[in-house]
Amino acid sequence: MELQQGRSILHRCARSGDVVHAGLVVTLLIGVWYAQALEVNTGKVHFVEVMNGSSVLLPCTYSSCIGIKNLYFNWQFKDNGTMVKLCEATIPAEGVEPNVKIYHERVEFVGSSKHSNISILLHNVTFEDQGEYICFARNPKEKERNHSAIFTLYVVDELKSAL
Repeated sequence: MELQQGRSILHRCARSGDVVHAGLVVTLLIGVWYAQALEVNTGKVHFVEVMNGSSVLLPCTYSSCIGIKNLYFNWQFKDNGTMVKLCEATIPAEGVEPNVKIYHERVEFVGSSKHSNISILLHNVTFEDQGEYICFARNPKEKERNHSAIFTLYVVDELKSAL
């Protein structure tokens, strides 16, 4: 009887261990899929120093392993703690160019959904433009999860030489 119970206990442990391992694998796979569904990125360097009066590219790209549909994005500037929207749009489907609404006269949208690019150009930079710029995106395919990347702009009156 004890031997049968021992086998039964071992058998149950082995079976429950298999279930735990299978559950862990499924959880990890779902976690990896969910975590990597949409990514917003401003590149390897998250800041730039530019001269007053020049134009500057504020880079932002997105990638999705599950695809996009009605991807909403915007660019905002953090002005003394207040978020100021610079532009926004919705990309209806992959490769379809968005109709971008611009809210700042010196901002130009230069991205292309064909290249998963939602970058902007800021013209005639002033010292007041210095600060954090947030590239934000939301993909409805991900149950409205939000994604953003921050790019910092420093404005100077002259560039330092790299000697």
